[in-house]
Amino acid sequence: MITKVLYSKNPAATINYVMNQKKKAEIYLSKGISSLFDVKRIIKDFETQSALHSTLEVKAVHIPMSFHVWDTAILN
Repeated sequence: MITKVLYSKNPAATINYVMNQKKKAEIYLSKGISSLFDVKRIIKDFETQSALHSTLEVKAVHIPMSFHVWDTAILN
């Protein structure tokens, strides 16, 4: 497994990138969002929470995980 932690000042751009239909991404863990599938709703939730904490520089963290083909059996 390979991971990389990416920090974002623009949650909308990050969410649109991650939730692109071609990527077939799935949300496995979340806190503070009201939908796991509706991209517009997820963005709205991030914007609402960011407004409550206007001094935050990092508004979102994206941690992509890439698995080796040999890990397929373990993941299913």
